Amino acid sequence: MTSPGCSEGTEVPPRGNEKAQHIHRLFNSVAPRYDLMNDLMTLGLHRRWRAHAVKLAGTLEPGGWGLDLCCGSGDFLALLLDITGGKGHFIGMDFSEEMLALARRRFSRQVAGGTVELILGDVRDLSSLPAREFSMVTCGFGLRNVAEPSRVLEQAGERLRPDGAFVSLDLTRPAPLLLQPAVALYMRWLIPLLARIVAGAGPQYLWLHESRQSFPTRDELAELMRMLGYRRVRIVNYGCGVVAAHIGYRRGI
Repeated sequence: MTSPGCSEGTEVPPRGNEKAQHIHRLFNSVAPRYDLMNDLMTLGLHRRWRAHAVKLAGTLEPGGWGLDLCCGSGDFLALLLDITGGKGHFIGMDFSEEMLALARRRFSRQVAGGTVELILGDVRDLSSLPAREFSMVTCGFGLRNVAEPSRVLEQAGERLRPDGAFVSLDLTRPAPLLLQPAVALYMRWLIPLLARIVAGAGPQYLWLHESRQSFPTRDELAELMRMLGYRRVRIVNYGCGVVAAHIGYRRGI
């Protein structure tokens, strides 16, 4: 996970397949300390933000189907299981083997029982998943890392049931004007320093600063969702406007 800054810097984020390969290597390398770093960077607030966004979306009921894209170690999956009392079917997809291994250990009982299915795959290709089945599709701090976010949004919408919800929680930009210098300092210097001390991964966490540069602004992402057919699109800001949830619904048929 990450958070946006203000100064654009001189780094040029990788794009296309180069970006996909870069992200794959990065997440495999940071997996052992990924959850710890998320908690430290947000003071654990990312869990509250996830819960609030899913509650606002309000489409997941016991017995429903949920899909978590870029699932990582499974924070959104754990939340969906909790909301439904574990009554339903939940799929998590990630292309990092090391991140998915964390999720397999975390949900070993649910995987064995058939409640949770974990898939190693690229979220840009959801063709293997059933269409019009999911009450909710979530993506936590992952859409920004995908080479073609519009492709993910389009395919996710096709897999939602009528009036099902897509929920993305991610960094957003621009940061509020008064916070921009502090956010830039935090992203560009303090997070890599913390990562170096805690996880021995300072250079990897520079990606948090770099990746936001090519990611749409909060309003651009909302407009992209509307163009792709989502309705009732709303933006909910967290962390003083540094993080935002984007929530949109599939049109009924």
